Amino acid sequence: MTISATGSTGTQGRAPCRLPGATVGSDGIAGAPRFSRDRGKDGFTLLELLLVLAVIAIIVGLATPMLNNFSRGRQLGDTAEEVILRARWAHTQAVARGVSYRMNFDPAKREIRLTMQTGPAFQNMLQSQNAVPGQPLGTNSATFDVVGEEMGQVISVPEGISFKCSLVQQADGMYVEFHPSGRSDPASIAFSDQSGKVIEAGTLTATEPFHVLSDDERQLEQSMTTLTAGVSR
Repeated sequence: MTISATGSTGTQGRAPCRLPGATVGSDGIAGAPRFSRDRGKDGFTLLELLLVLAVIAIIVGLATPMLNNFSRGRQLGDTAEEVILRARWAHTQAVARGVSYRMNFDPAKREIRLTMQTGPAFQNMLQSQNAVPGQPLGTNSATFDVVGEEMGQVISVPEGISFKCSLVQQADGMYVEFHPSGRSDPASIAFSDQSGKVIEAGTLTATEPFHVLSDDERQLEQSMTTLTAGVSR
């Protein structure tokens, strides 16, 4: 009877168990697995980087005009809202203080600011001193100074936004006047940006507060302007 050299284990002639990627030493014992790496996939190639940069440039190029239009749209709306806010404040102050306020427009300097009537001849419903017979109260030697409050700060119209007033240029400027009686000069100010978007603020009557004019109001204003022009001819 023959006895196996390996004892009772009975493993002679059988291949040792090996893990994928493992190596076998000279003693027949399997070592730790070794995994190879494909060096070609360690990073991006120059061509791939160029393609990624090209895609990013295209996306930025498409997004930039949209962002610019959005920014201009915000500036257009913000400017119109600021004018409406100042106009309503001036209307309230004129009634509360009994003096006239003006919103002055300077298209050349692209500026809008408030002034208030001062001096001994300021328009006050309770005051009649220095009145000139045959003239409305406060028309003699009336002066207007800048408003000292925060609302008196100049509104600088941003670049890329233009405005047009339906006002007649007076000897002392172009303005909307708010009277102590609560009435104001009917007027409209159209703000527009480079994309052609228009927001028109103002009032068509002497008793309404300033607001954004609706499409119907703008059409009515155009009809009134056309009718007035035809009568003047």
